[in-house]
Amino acid sequence: MLDLYKGFIENYGVITIEDPYEQDDWDNWKAIVAECGEKCQIVGDDHLVTNPTRIKKAIEEKSSNALLLKVRLGCWGCDGGIAVAVKLWFAFVGLLLCNCARLHVQTCRHVQEP
Repeated sequence: MLDLYKGFIENYGVITIEDPYEQDDWDNWKAIVAECGEKCQIVGDDHLVTNPTRIKKAIEEKSSNALLLKVRLGCWGCDGGIAVAVKLWFAFVGLLLCNCARLHVQTCRHVQEP
């Protein structure tokens, strides 16, 4: 599968892959981030399930470089809840996310202007 994903990135310019592997396949998640994480967002949705414990493990093991945070499905009762999940992730990639958010806002303003 890794070679297939690498081919998509190289040949078709794919910049985001969400849940490339089964949620508990930590070794393959780490491998794809190591091989493709510089060129592509490897988004943890099912892999992280907005769960602070899983997010912390993903940060430590570098098994995801993007988080799909679902506030409506937030793990309110587990390990400190959604606030902990957000704090962990922003501590890990906060500056990058802030810079991307600024760029996105600037891009959106540019597109909306006549």
